[in-house]
Amino acid sequence: MDGGCAITHSPNRDERSEEAMPSGNFSSPTSSASRIKYLKIKNMQQNKKIFNNKKILITTVIVFVVIILGLASYFIYSKIQKTEVINNPSLEFKNLFIATSEGNVLDIAIFDPVKNEVILSKKFPFDDHLSMFTKSAGWGANNAIQYDPKTQEIFYSTQGRSEYDGSCINKDGTCKSRIYKIGLNQEKPNVIFESDILPTNWIVDSSDNSLLLSFFESDKQTLKKIRRENGKEIFTKEYQIKEHTNLADFVLSNDGKFTYQASKESAEGKWFHEILRLRKIDNANGNVSEQEIFGGEAIEYETDLSPDNDYLAFYSGISESAKLYIYQISSKKLINVPYQGSIGNYNLLWSGDNKKLLYLLQNPDLTNNNVITTYYDLTTSRSIPASGDIQKVRYVYSWAPSNNYVVYKSVDGTAKIFDITKNQAINTLLDADLEMVAINWY
Repeated sequence: MDGGCAITHSPNRDERSEEAMPSGNFSSPTSSASRIKYLKIKNMQQNKKIFNNKKILITTVIVFVVIILGLASYFIYSKIQKTEVINNPSLEFKNLFIATSEGNVLDIAIFDPVKNEVILSKKFPFDDHLSMFTKSAGWGANNAIQYDPKTQEIFYSTQGRSEYDGSCINKDGTCKSRIYKIGLNQEKPNVIFESDILPTNWIVDSSDNSLLLSFFESDKQTLKKIRRENGKEIFTKEYQIKEHTNLADFVLSNDGKFTYQASKESAEGKWFHEILRLRKIDNANGNVSEQEIFGGEAIEYETDLSPDNDYLAFYSGISESAKLYIYQISSKKLINVPYQGSIGNYNLLWSGDNKKLLYLLQNPDLTNNNVITTYYDLTTSRSIPASGDIQKVRYVYSWAPSNNYVVYKSVDGTAKIFDITKNQAINTLLDADLEMVAINWY
């Protein structure tokens, strides 16, 4: 180290940076230094291989998770979309079942309002007389003909005795009131129930394949539930009804668990004062609970319960000056519906979404023998006159659950179907000389 000469250090093979090390396969070295270097290189290659394998594994897992999440999101979204379609009343597809009778022939038709055509038509002869307790012939009655689309079966009730003199009017000479059942693919009906007393109300329950019947005599109501395949009794319950009480039609809840029935009682000692109640029948056991709705002047039979079973519409008052009310059952709130003019008839119908109530006002031009259709909107608390072909009618039979169609009797006496979206009648369902005895959307 003399002479001030700088000594430079030249690194040996073992001190070189790893970046400078050769790659590739090596034969086993013989020297100790070469052996150490060989092991280092081999170790580095193994570590790099492990790292690359881990990287591939992690990437594979991430891709797999992304695919799973994507598929899950797709199915969840599809289910949500499907649920939204099902729960949207305006998108529901509904057909219309119609029944009329001429003499001893039952004429039924199934109409598709979207295609605007009759998709099935059939005639059934029958021996006995249809029940006088039917919606088209008397207030507070259920239809004498009812249809179950699940099983494609028709049920109808017969009179048994003459409503004029009580004589026996069955073809076989008996006086029994009967309920018949016939499938669309059958030619001959079967008797599933008969009784000496005519049921004042009855309804088909598709949820448990049964029929619920009501027999009302003086101050007693008998509820009877039967199996519809053979008429076998499920239960019978009797209830005392207050004197001077009238019962309205059965209304089945959407889930089939309950049947609702309005009643009006004439208050003793009060002229034209009546009490409106709503009876709730448990279809599992026939137990009845009752809620008082209103007390006032001359309550009319024509009440209408909304599809969600939360609003009851009714009239109270004398003739054309009657007041129109809506009672919300859940909140016990009474709504007085304001209108201008006079009541045309006591026809009331709820829309499928429970937001609008259809009622009829008297046409000032009485020579036309018609009434003016009006809607009351619960969301805006306003009444709006209808327009188009349905503006002037004689009677309104039914409002479709989809909200899009109304079946009505026109000024010329024919039964027509009105498309609300097009604001016009799209078809004549019945001629003027035929009376509709049953109508059912499904």
